Amino acid sequence: MAKYRIPTAADLPEIVRLAKEMHAETSFRTLSFDEAKSATEIMSCMTNPTNFVCIAEDQGRLVGLVSVYLTTPYFSNDRVVYDHMWYVSKEARGSLVGSRLLKYVSQWSEVQEAKAIFLTLGSDTRTDRTGKLAELHGYHLLGGFYRKDIENG
Repeated sequence: MAKYRIPTAADLPEIVRLAKEMHAETSFRTLSFDEAKSATEIMSCMTNPTNFVCIAEDQGRLVGLVSVYLTTPYFSNDRVVYDHMWYVSKEARGSLVGSRLLKYVSQWSEVQEAKAIFLTLGSDTRTDRTGKLAELHGYHLLGGFYRKDIENG
């Protein structure tokens, strides 16, 4: 059974491993993956008080991660939450890991007095199942996510 907690610096190698796993199986794989940059960005999220990072660990192995941040839109002073990453490893899919990570995001967002949470499904991996899970947590589809690759970019 997975355990959920706020990560520490000691978790960084496992978090980077999971981020690399996510990168390799999604449409982001066409972009380079820099482990050092990933570690720096993740550590920044972990230490920033306007960010929330939660990990799921099963038998000492990281199997899920969510990272979100609190901000205000350019047109409003209302607080909203956006995600950096929500990922569950292949071996933990079909379990409660993804669902529980979303639950913790909702709880944190309520404490932060956010008016909304915006969850992006930009990876093109199992968007049908992932979308249904999000809908079970009260999210609804809003717009779309488009990508254009730049030749020689």
